[in-house]
Amino acid sequence: MLDTSVLSNPHQLQQLAPQWRDLLADSESPAPVCTPTWMGTWWSVFGPLEHRKLRVVCLRDDQGRLVGLAPLLSRFCLSPARGLGGRRLELLASGEHPQEEISSDFIGILARKGMEEPVAESLAQTLVDGSLGGWDELRITNTSGTSVLLARLRTALTKRGCLVEVIPQGASPYITLPATWEDYLQIIGGRRRYFVRRTLRDLHNWAGPDAVEFHQAKTHDELHHAWRLLGDLHQQRWRALGSDGAFANPRFRSFHERIVFDRHDDHDGAVELSWLTVKGRPVAALYSVLYDNKAWFYQMGRTMDVPDGIRPGIAAHLYAIQRAIDRGLREYDFLGRERFYKLQLATDKRPRVIFRALRRAPLPLAWEVVRRYGRVALRTARRLRILPPPAPVDLTD
Repeated sequence: MLDTSVLSNPHQLQQLAPQWRDLLADSESPAPVCTPTWMGTWWSVFGPLEHRKLRVVCLRDDQGRLVGLAPLLSRFCLSPARGLGGRRLELLASGEHPQEEISSDFIGILARKGMEEPVAESLAQTLVDGSLGGWDELRITNTSGTSVLLARLRTALTKRGCLVEVIPQGASPYITLPATWEDYLQIIGGRRRYFVRRTLRDLHNWAGPDAVEFHQAKTHDELHHAWRLLGDLHQQRWRALGSDGAFANPRFRSFHERIVFDRHDDHDGAVELSWLTVKGRPVAALYSVLYDNKAWFYQMGRTMDVPDGIRPGIAAHLYAIQRAIDRGLREYDFLGRERFYKLQLATDKRPRVIFRALRRAPLPLAWEVVRRYGRVALRTARRLRILPPPAPVDLTD
């Protein structure tokens, strides 16, 4: 078994950062949401809420090298099923309220390549032996459906008596970038190639000759300008749909302002803000992170004040994809859900899952039974007249 320790102090995370980065670079699928910057910033914004407690598990080999890391936290939460409570372990950068959700796609537990099985075995033992305190549910959302480590952890926890399930959560489209733009157009094929060309042609026909420009923030002032544009255009789009949008939430905005403006180096990826203008007027803005020689798209805003058939947001993506190809990047990852426009532009997609484990103890088992069978059991009991029917609701007030 590996040597295991549990960190509960945020300052310990800062001291761990260099080893954390080294481990992440040697893991099966490094992502910017798994970096010390992203997770540490998340903890500074969301950690004080809901009585969250750090439970970060470090796993080391006999030479003291960090070979595994589970950046967990513990909190008490209410189940959606009948309001039953439970003690949950979940990863940092997850578990926010829906209206302020950061949506950290492809977070996960880290292991060095080739060390997935010993990391999974040692972590499973740590989970069940009480080192993390009491818990009822381990829940990892938005994680990779192809993770070798999670497959090993599922086996390790199951043989230690836990109930484990893996729930599909959709897929995230991405582009494996070729050497040239023309190569990309050939790869995506006829109908989608037509969609790409028509999107750019319609934009330029509407805008007029030489009226379309794609900008990237390079100076501090440009970064602030692009950030304001992104927020304004994002809110404009969502208000047109009858919603406030993510940027209306103070904690969501605070988290990303720290990610964008408080970085002192690019160890954990470089933030890239870009925007598209027509005759000098901003019509779309993009927020991405460059990490591991990939462009990870995170958020977009676009104006709604354009004629039908003009797609400024998709056009901004196309300019960004061309730029990524010119820079020699390996991938352009759309993250998030399978939107129509993403599927039109992507060459492949990655599955995301929820990994969920329950302790074999009365409370989590009761929680699971109610979650799965509560409504059926309630209806059956009422049909058999074991329980009275629900009281009528007065709708006249």
